Amino acid sequence: MNKLAKEKSSYLRNASKDPINWYAWNEEVFREAKKQDKPILLSIGGVWCHWCHVMKHESFEDKEIAEIINKEFIAIKVDRDEKPDIDKMYQTFVSNLTGQGGWPLTVFLTPDKKPFFGGTYFPKEPKYGMPSFKLLLIQISESYKKDKANLNKNAENVVKAINESLKFQPIKEDLNLEIIENALINIKNNFDPVNGGFGFRPKFFSIEILDLLFSLYYESKDKEIWNIIDLSLRKMARGGIYDQLQGGFHRYSTDESWLISHFEKMLYDNAPLLSLYIKAYQISKDEFFKKIALELINFLIKEMYDKGFYTSIDADTDNEEGKYYTWTKQEIDKILGEDSKMFCLYYGIEDYGNFEHGKNVLYVKNEIEDIADVLKIDVDKVKDVLKKAKEKILEERQKRKKPFVDKNKFTNWNCMAASSFILAYNVFQDKRYLDIAITIVNEVLKNYRDKLYHYYDVEGTLDDYVFMIRALIDLHQTTFDKKYLDKAIEINNKLIDLFWGDGFYYTEKEKEVLFNEKPFVDLSAPAGNSIAIENLLRLYYLTENNKYKEKAEITLKIFYDKIQKELMYSASYLNSLIFFIKGPIEIVVFGDFINEINKRFIPRKIIYKEGMKLRILKGKNKIGEKTIYICNNNTCSSPITKEEELDKYV
Repeated sequence: MNKLAKEKSSYLRNASKDPINWYAWNEEVFREAKKQDKPILLSIGGVWCHWCHVMKHESFEDKEIAEIINKEFIAIKVDRDEKPDIDKMYQTFVSNLTGQGGWPLTVFLTPDKKPFFGGTYFPKEPKYGMPSFKLLLIQISESYKKDKANLNKNAENVVKAINESLKFQPIKEDLNLEIIENALINIKNNFDPVNGGFGFRPKFFSIEILDLLFSLYYESKDKEIWNIIDLSLRKMARGGIYDQLQGGFHRYSTDESWLISHFEKMLYDNAPLLSLYIKAYQISKDEFFKKIALELINFLIKEMYDKGFYTSIDADTDNEEGKYYTWTKQEIDKILGEDSKMFCLYYGIEDYGNFEHGKNVLYVKNEIEDIADVLKIDVDKVKDVLKKAKEKILEERQKRKKPFVDKNKFTNWNCMAASSFILAYNVFQDKRYLDIAITIVNEVLKNYRDKLYHYYDVEGTLDDYVFMIRALIDLHQTTFDKKYLDKAIEINNKLIDLFWGDGFYYTEKEKEVLFNEKPFVDLSAPAGNSIAIENLLRLYYLTENNKYKEKAEITLKIFYDKIQKELMYSASYLNSLIFFIKGPIEIVVFGDFINEINKRFIPRKIIYKEGMKLRILKGKNKIGEKTIYICNNNTCSSPITKEEELDKYV
């Protein structure tokens, strides 16, 4: 038994019975490393991570490897969900060293935390073109003993070089939207016209790119842009990457057609994906998008919610990936009897399987109308059989051992979910969704002690602050309760105090860290600086405080040159650039006219209610029971008193 059994992190507790003398990340362990004069083996991962499990079973549970580690290293285990600042720092090193990152992250450090070698997954024996982990451990240990001074010097040089690469120079000229055209060309060139999405295998959701395309479609009504959005969202929701029985998306697809995924379900994927499907419904009024949105909501509430949302659901059960979600045809036949044929036709179930060990991942292979035609039966009959069959299979699945659920709740992802549930409330008018968002925000604020916290006593990063501020502004724009705006202003001012340095650092600027990045590219979530810009602009229009707009402009100018080399990974920045240059769509509301506005997709909207003491309300009056004014670029519409008149302006 090592020192991890009493940790709050599920991932760390999961390693508590490893034969390795793991430590959690704390200052005491680095003092011990200096005292023993040993290099540090740092392993970073997540409880949901399939390849983390693989490396654990292959290497960290192996007695021979454990003996080498315990003798030659000080071993530290970090949960990337619990300590995203530590993960961010060493991901920066490994991505600079190898050109890629991910989990498990395996890094070797000097006792003063400086990295000198690293990678991701290393196999126990040489394979996949990678060296044996055992041999690597021996080589690293020998290098440290024989050439410690040179190794330390190289580590210093690497840290210095990476910090130089993280410096930015703002552009001197005015910001413009030419960069958007280049980005759109890149997006179209990378679009998969057969399967939707972008690029090839492995395939991720590209949530921020799709969100940018929503904004561009609103401006242009370009059918090609809508086709990219529409095809991508449909193919994703019909693929094996989507849980066809219960809803919820798995993390990413190992193939280009969204069929086979790694089966973990992440809150940080499902929360923003919910927003995308709601927006698609707002634009198209297509019931398919509404259906997926409601399934996502029901999945999140049922499986991941208790006064806040859980972090993740594991990919593996009993050390087998996807075991909970996959089926042999024989199992389906036994459960469904004569209805199996129709179910298998619809969900692509094959005799020999489309996955490992003769098992099948469910996906929508055929249209209901085509099945009805082939079987010469009524379409409604097919729908009825499929509905009942799906319920039977789900009922049977729920008897299986479920994958592990990480019930820890983190501020950044919960606030991301709160914003999605506020949007869901605005569009579907189900009060439960708003109540959930308010509960999340209140739970986070319980732990607010002049600083925002990521988790218990772990101080918040940029992401925690910006997603919390966004959720508070969203709540204000939905309830018009001033307390939410006041709290957004308070926390945003705290963010500026702690993180601002011509753009925002990922961790507090006064903290001693090896690399303190100013994130500007989208990774597993939108870049923190992009959301910070969006928040600053919204607060500027809601308060008329110029300092917010000035800081938004500085932040945009700091990253503008870098963005041009990262267009496919900077969609959230481009969205905030559009907001800055084009300004908001400002809506002044007198009377009960909010629902008519909220059910429509209107990007960059700012809503003002009567009684707000702002310049934009001057000279505007209520006519009849309810009145709206739509304003953009300092020009306002005539008074609008009927819903059908809105189509001229939004």
